[in-house]
Amino acid sequence: MLDIAAGQEPQRVSQALRAIFRHHFIEAGVQDQGLQPAGTDLQQAVQRTCAAISLSQGQLFCFSQQQDAAGHHLIIAGHQFQVDRYSWMLLVSELDECLGQGLECMQSWPRPTAFEEWQQSYQREHAAATHEAFWEALPWGRCVQLTGQRPEFPRREAFRRAELCLGLVRDLPQWAQGVAETSQLLLAAILRAMSQSDDNPFQKVHLLDHGRALDKSGAELNSVFGWLTVIYPLVLQVASLELEQIAREIKVGQQASQGIAHSFGNRYFATPEAERLKGLFDCGYSYNFLGAVENPPGARVGVHPLSLQLMQGSPSHHLEFTGYLAAGQLLLKIDYDPQVFGEERLESLLTGITAALS
Repeated sequence: MLDIAAGQEPQRVSQALRAIFRHHFIEAGVQDQGLQPAGTDLQQAVQRTCAAISLSQGQLFCFSQQQDAAGHHLIIAGHQFQVDRYSWMLLVSELDECLGQGLECMQSWPRPTAFEEWQQSYQREHAAATHEAFWEALPWGRCVQLTGQRPEFPRREAFRRAELCLGLVRDLPQWAQGVAETSQLLLAAILRAMSQSDDNPFQKVHLLDHGRALDKSGAELNSVFGWLTVIYPLVLQVASLELEQIAREIKVGQQASQGIAHSFGNRYFATPEAERLKGLFDCGYSYNFLGAVENPPGARVGVHPLSLQLMQGSPSHHLEFTGYLAAGQLLLKIDYDPQVFGEERLESLLTGITAALS
């Protein structure tokens, strides 16, 4: 969901967006719904746009626009396996440039890498790596599951959401300034609260990251519009109540996985049967830090606050933590399966996270 500056004609916005899609080799499977009918509220507009997405029918992207007293909005929907957070922000910056300078500016852009080209490069260079010895050596056996039961994984509609605003980023400790450091601080608070909830210092969590740090093999990965998400585990002992110490342990764990994080997915997520892990290598919860979800002030294209509700796909874990930076604030959203994580347990967790960061 994007805010478009006043004075931009819907047809011009549509032309610019289609041109950017073509720049990224995306032409088939894109639907333009045009202007939403008068009187349509934003939630309805989002639902109508998203409803057009169908992987089986090859309908991968859809967009529409809305103009009302609140302004001019552009709604873009993409299948969750076709786009990641970095891709959305790449599109926002490119659309802003096109609306400001005209489509001619694209002639000076470097040739991007097509998503299919990256996939072929990944299959050739990285898909065979597994590093099983490294992953199996983590202290999995010291951890506990979220629940002793084995409930069926619920449909997306069954999940509930809680939200926390954790204060201004500038008020965080000096050692936590910087996107990576802020992410480690937030994860440290989550792990501390989870270890207290489980009464177990050993915690296991699936981290979601992007694969743009992989060896590029000639491909400029920062130009790829697509889904490059990497999922890998962090399994560690929360041996201190000090967030800075926990954050250091997180950093050590992430550094140990650097360069091989993608191999966990190759081994344990490579087949439909392994899509949701069960047993020892399962992590009942996940953590994803999306960083700043906004454009600089004064831009022609701004990220609407509603986007913070929309940038996640269907849950793949019974408990999912997603961190954001927006308007100078540190935000946390928790999507949870109520049959595994009840309200009382959730309230204790939220209190623990808030207390750790206060």
